[in-house]
Amino acid sequence: MPQYFNEAVNVATNQADNGGQDAPANHTEVEINQLHRSFSPSYNIPPTRTSLIIYKTKENPTKFVLEPSTFGLLPFWAKPNDPSSVSRQNESGPKYSKEIQGLAARYFNCRKESLDMSVWKSARHSRCVVPIEGYFEWQKSKTDKVPYFIYSKKRPLVFLAGFYSHNTNYQGKDPAYQDSYLSTFTILTGSAQKSDTKDLSWLHPRKPLMLLPGTKAWDDWLNPEKEWSNSLVETCLDTHKSIAYVDLTWHTVSKSVGNPGFNSEEAIKEVKSSPQKSISSFFQTAKRPESDGSPRKRIKREEDGTKKEEKEVEKRQGSVKNEHSGKKEDSVKKEHSVKKEDSVKEGNGSKGNIKKEQ
Repeated sequence: MPQYFNEAVNVATNQADNGGQDAPANHTEVEINQLHRSFSPSYNIPPTRTSLIIYKTKENPTKFVLEPSTFGLLPFWAKPNDPSSVSRQNESGPKYSKEIQGLAARYFNCRKESLDMSVWKSARHSRCVVPIEGYFEWQKSKTDKVPYFIYSKKRPLVFLAGFYSHNTNYQGKDPAYQDSYLSTFTILTGSAQKSDTKDLSWLHPRKPLMLLPGTKAWDDWLNPEKEWSNSLVETCLDTHKSIAYVDLTWHTVSKSVGNPGFNSEEAIKEVKSSPQKSISSFFQTAKRPESDGSPRKRIKREEDGTKKEEKEVEKRQGSVKNEHSGKKEDSVKKEHSVKKEDSVKEGNGSKGNIKKEQ
């Protein structure tokens, strides 16, 4: 993961050395603003976690600033009713209230179609890019959800278009007495269509908006002196023809990425997904081969055998009557009852086998 930070610095440095399209060469610089937090890159960044952002300021429009920032935009004017800070597990950086955390969690994505909302209007002039190795997206079906990791097959990082905010009210103090600010950001998203430069619509109907270093879209988006306009949106936030998507590729990953605690290199490693069976497949009846040994034919043969046995029993009963007709009545009855009991037992035994087979 140190490579991630180094690559982000290299990109900003190279852009600084090149001067961009709007800045003269040799008049740019890079600042790494750690605020008062030690930045540790992560393999799994849900809302309210820390990532890195890159931006410029009007005070020094030729300087690239790299800054740790919280994922989920808190408008600069937002102020908590209860500023009491809460524990944020092992997260570094300033402590803030649950109310502030809730607001930030609401605004982690900005839809391109919603740029006229008041919360986004206040952030239009604070534009940034978010350097990442890739992002996770879940493909949903009627029976399953499969996570994918989307990344560049040629570049170590991709860059998402975003807005950032510096809030000095997050501790409930007067800004004049505030010794720090809370840095937060959001990423912009747009529709995904089959006709795009890179079709991602099969995966999800939306996608994050990307920018490619060294392009006019990159320079205009990060130029703090560029006023917000429809032209800026068309140039920088083109969701269909942007070349920033051209070399994207993807693979399936572990479903454990849905757990924010799953934060290791295993999160981005390829995991082959097995096809999910439809629930109807569990109720399908298996086909039985047509053969002489099939249960249906066995039952028929046993039924035939049972009828034959019953006829033989009746025949024996008749012969017993003829043979003993001159004997005493009690002797005939006793012998006849024994024979009848035997025949009943034999008949019941055959019927029992048929029932079991059925």
